[in-house]
Amino acid sequence: MQAFRDWVQFIATVISPVILAWVGWVGTQIQGHQEKALARQDQLQRESIARQDQLQKENFAASGTRFDHTKNLFGDLLSAKTDQKRLAVLATLAFVQEGQIPEFFLPVLAITESKDADIATYLRQGLTELTLAENAPSSMRTAATRALSLLVSPNDIVNVQSGRQNTDEVLRANVQAVTDAAASLVKESAAADKPEGKKQAQKQLQQLAPTLAAVAVSGPDSATKAQAASSLEKTAVDRASVEQAVANVASNLPIGAQSTITPRIYFQIQDEKQRLKAEEFKQELIKDGNIVPGIENVHETNGASSDKVEIRYFDQNSKSYAEKILNLLKTKGAKGETILATPSSDHLGNSSNVKTQFEVIAGKNSF
Repeated sequence: MQAFRDWVQFIATVISPVILAWVGWVGTQIQGHQEKALARQDQLQRESIARQDQLQKENFAASGTRFDHTKNLFGDLLSAKTDQKRLAVLATLAFVQEGQIPEFFLPVLAITESKDADIATYLRQGLTELTLAENAPSSMRTAATRALSLLVSPNDIVNVQSGRQNTDEVLRANVQAVTDAAASLVKESAAADKPEGKKQAQKQLQQLAPTLAAVAVSGPDSATKAQAASSLEKTAVDRASVEQAVANVASNLPIGAQSTITPRIYFQIQDEKQRLKAEEFKQELIKDGNIVPGIENVHETNGASSDKVEIRYFDQNSKSYAEKILNLLKTKGAKGETILATPSSDHLGNSSNVKTQFEVIAGKNSF
């Protein structure tokens, strides 16, 4: 028995190192294969990136884009010399139009240079021309429109309205440039004889909608607000977007200044036969200084009397303005009444300022 144990111990002593060595060798082989696989994967990734880089270079070469221009212009725009910066802005606008530098440069210009009194005039003019250039590629017009909208921020408008930038003529000119361009796009959309032309103009108007809403809600003066409101109702902007602009403005206005926010009137009809007359009412309301984003066909009574127009208001202090709306509609042949309504969760969710929000609910037989 002892001999058998000695024999087993002898075998274990001899065999164990061999097994351990074999296990170690197998582990080394597996690790080597893994490292080779990872190296191969890394090589394939590098080759893929290189191919993409080469493809981009070929595409840029084919498009005529020159990044040496971009590099030089970036340096000139950072210059402390006004003349050098002005020349860089003009060169950028020209090179973008010729496809020599990328279109994304336009929004960069708008963000960095739009407040500079010595440069903003050239920038406004150049962006407006590109925005309305019929022969320019649609992507270029889109980029220019985006840049134009960036000339004005909601905070800029609040600062003017609250008096903090009451003498900022550059900002007022920027606001006017946006509203003028929007008015031109409205005309272009209406006059377009091809679907693609109308579609392009509408796409650009949608880009300007947030800025137009902010200007219409709380612009620097009544004429500018009215112009913005007139263009805004041609953009098919929805209620939530307008009320978001209201929220942005209202949250930054001083206490007591929220009464300066332009009233919004949301018009509802129940039959398409009412639309023509409702459009007439809408234009009168806009001329009177209100924002009327559009006319919604709800196809239902919405709790309204069938033979009356209801002017709904959501704050007791808004009654006199609701009566003013009703009186204006009466001059155009409408008959109706004002009703104090409790704001719903949707009203409160959409707007932080229900005091200047109204609804015109047209009964099916009201006009």
